[in-house]
Amino acid sequence: MAAAIAVALLAGLLASPPVPPSKRDQVAIDAVLRDLLTIGDSPLAAGGLPPKGFSFAPESLATVPSVDEVLYQHSPEPWRKLTPTQSTELREAAADLVARTQGRRGFSRFHPSDARVRVYLAAKPEKAERSPSDERVVRAWPPGFSKDGSLAVVRLSMPWSGMHHAGATYVLCQAPGGWVICVREFVYYP
Repeated sequence: MAAAIAVALLAGLLASPPVPPSKRDQVAIDAVLRDLLTIGDSPLAAGGLPPKGFSFAPESLATVPSVDEVLYQHSPEPWRKLTPTQSTELREAAADLVARTQGRRGFSRFHPSDARVRVYLAAKPEKAERSPSDERVVRAWPPGFSKDGSLAVVRLSMPWSGMHHAGATYVLCQAPGGWVICVREFVYYP
């Protein structure tokens, strides 16, 4: 009996503490933004190198996608890694993203953990002067989570040139150290 208790205590010490529901948007979005800072093949990359930094809008997008739009697979290859259980959880997470967007339950008070991600604060309309850089801001829908919280889907809209944009879909799976990227897909729009 004592050995079973010791094993249970040790397992609890090795597991990462659960993320409180109030922070899970922050943690999921931050994982995706940190990834964008490390890869050279994203819409934000230049010359095969990761971006030196970028701006992120701290308020969520309000346009409501359909579940099928969230689940859209431009290339089926990255999605084949998901298990049948993860595919079911992904559908739950996509439905949660759509429901949160419809209900205007976006994320708020986002604070990036990396200083290279600058929080974009839009000027008030009466004082705003439109500039090309205003359109070069990474924006996100509220993350969607599976019912048990073990899988998240994060969708982004980002510029990749002065007049083109790209969509990004990230599927995050919960692991002992936090979120792990299970799927990353970019779709470029002319």
